[in-house]
Amino acid sequence: MKWRVHCSFHFVDRAADLPIYNYDFEESDLKKAHRRILTYVKTRTAKLGRVRGKWFCLLVAMPYLPSGKVLNGEKMVCLKHDCSDRRIMKATDPDQAFVYG
Repeated sequence: MKWRVHCSFHFVDRAADLPIYNYDFEESDLKKAHRRILTYVKTRTAKLGRVRGKWFCLLVAMPYLPSGKVLNGEKMVCLKHDCSDRRIMKATDPDQAFVYG
């Protein structure tokens, strides 16, 4: 199953732009896909750890339908609304950081 991950970072108190990342990968097992998404978010969050100020992360990950043209929203993965950068970095299980569906 092909997955599409969109990860963007935004400042809370400034209008400055932070990076937006898009990532595509193939993974058939759902648990392994969630683990891979968590690893990806942790890497991106670690790189932004040196940025001063308050910021938040928006993450949406969805698999493509078998036709390959449309994203499947039923298996969507999002970051929990109360997930700080420290909580993301400490998460070892994808269920600690993600909301599904």
